[in-house]
Amino acid sequence: MSKRPRELQLIAKGGVVRVVDPLSLKTIYTLTAPRLSFTSTLHRGDSEDDATVVGGLKINGALGNARYTVDEKIGDETAWIDMKNESRIMKLNHFSFSTNTPEGQRKLDWKGTREVPHKIEKLDVLNLKLVDDKTDQLVARFVHKLNGSRAMDGMLEFHEDIGEEWDRRILLSCLAVLKYNSFMWSLNIF
Repeated sequence: MSKRPRELQLIAKGGVVRVVDPLSLKTIYTLTAPRLSFTSTLHRGDSEDDATVVGGLKINGALGNARYTVDEKIGDETAWIDMKNESRIMKLNHFSFSTNTPEGQRKLDWKGTREVPHKIEKLDVLNLKLVDDKTDQLVARFVHKLNGSRAMDGMLEFHEDIGEEWDRRILLSCLAVLKYNSFMWSLNIF
């Protein structure tokens, strides 16, 4: 029997995405994500005002490429991880990037998926899976909340347990893809 993945719930409302532990209902992170802004910051805790910055993301709306960072200071010296948008007409939501792990450099791909737990959610084009480029092993999965109208509402499942920084890398890369999707929704592309 396989181990149940750890989950975080993403709730978007009014330009803010709250990342919530579904068991304790405690807000772990808050992402400031103004709808038409291309840069967002991730804060630890429930409020962006008094919380520590623990990362950030940017999207390039014209090219669809994205970047994220787990740096606590965002500025000119920030080390960004680039995510390449490889989406095509029949291959939506495909972003690839390389990141460091304790074992070394690893290439990962966010892709659209129909491999989700509930039958009705299989129809949703905003479901994502993160897979290892070499092994095709599932690393994480985002299941979009179908009855929500926001592209960033849903549940993020972690299928690997490497540590908190790794979880933030996965979370930020997922949020970058979702931010891009949200931008495309605002243009009525989807």
